[in-house]
Amino acid sequence: RAAEALESLGTTKRFIEACAMAYNNNFTNCSSFATIGVTDPSYGGTTNAAAHFGYAISVAANSFEIVATRNSLDNGNTSDTISLRRSATGAIARVGTTAFSGVQ
Repeated sequence: RAAEALESLGTTKRFIEACAMAYNNNFTNCSSFATIGVTDPSYGGTTNAAAHFGYAISVAANSFEIVATRNSLDNGNTSDTISLRRSATGAIARVGTTAFSGVQ
């Protein structure tokens, strides 16, 4: 399941970075899937019914974090997460919890 989340995190990252370019590399206006111009890949009942994660975006002027949280589909543990973080220095980190603790 980690591959599913990592693919969506990578796609979302690219759209956030493209959005920020329109705002002089400021991420503040790139805080939702609607503002970055991509469909939310989260599970939503009949929308993305096979998705195993929900996604959230948090931004600051020069950093952002995207969190994929496992849902209960196919007996998933809802405390499992994978995060992709961009620090103010531009460093990118991937961090997983519980079942995904080995993700880097």
